Amino acid sequence: MPIKLKRTIAIIVPGCHEKLILKRGLKKVAHFAHPRHGCQLFSEGESDEHLEGKKFIYHELKQAGWQVQYEAYQSELHQRPDILGQKAGCGLVAFEYQCAPISFQKLVYRSRGYKQGRLAYIWILGKRYFLKGRLTQQNAMFMHWAPNLGFYLLFLDIARKRFEIDYAIQQADFLPLKYLRHYAYSFQELVAFLHARHEICYYPLTAKQIMTQEYKFQQQIYYGSKSLASLRAYCYTKGLTLADLPKQIFIDSYHPPLYRKPLLVLRSFQLLDYQDTQAVLKDSLYLLPFVRIPPHLASGGLQLT
Repeated sequence: MPIKLKRTIAIIVPGCHEKLILKRGLKKVAHFAHPRHGCQLFSEGESDEHLEGKKFIYHELKQAGWQVQYEAYQSELHQRPDILGQKAGCGLVAFEYQCAPISFQKLVYRSRGYKQGRLAYIWILGKRYFLKGRLTQQNAMFMHWAPNLGFYLLFLDIARKRFEIDYAIQQADFLPLKYLRHYAYSFQELVAFLHARHEICYYPLTAKQIMTQEYKFQQQIYYGSKSLASLRAYCYTKGLTLADLPKQIFIDSYHPPLYRKPLLVLRSFQLLDYQDTQAVLKDSLYLLPFVRIPPHLASGGLQLT
């Protein structure tokens, strides 16, 4: 039996809480649809990890006293955060649980959209982005820096129902990434840790680690590593080989995790008085949209002020 609806009745979709309109054209059977650029709830496939993670974040925020909404579409931004939350007396916060690959350009676009819309935003990473002892452009681009945490990344391990924060992240040429890790089993515990005071320092290298660096550098030379190609070519113009470079190109401690190429490449160009070290620097750094890098840090300094 046909159902008669009054024109004044609004039809709402439970999943996205958006209105539907009735389309009655000449070519297609009359049907309900979202307004143009309305619902994006099913625009992207979702993994079980992503779905369960959103539920977990939603529940944790509710437990912490937040007002929260699933995927509340922001029409003026044409964006839909995974979770939109608001704590009493504070502004809106967009929570994004990132499990799938995302390009640097899209990350910047979405983050800039929230900023322009005056929304704070937090990127929480899934298992795809776990560090596993090494940094790549894919996880480095989510890094933030704070005086009490150093460089850090925020994760949600939904299988273990816990937040993970890798902080005091630091690197050294040819050595495994070094960082500290904290587990938080509630959002309130996570917030408390993020605001607590922690002493952050860069670890000095042991004699064994220095020997490892030198040995692996020799291996890179022998196998013709691409990361050393530009330096090798410049050394040739100076009548030198990479093996002729002095040990001063190495530093005796871990350093900020800014470089996708060995830091010794930049230091070697500086030592050899290369004219365009800014070009070398630009080629050496990760793309870090959430970190303002002081000039002395970018050029190889060790202290963050």
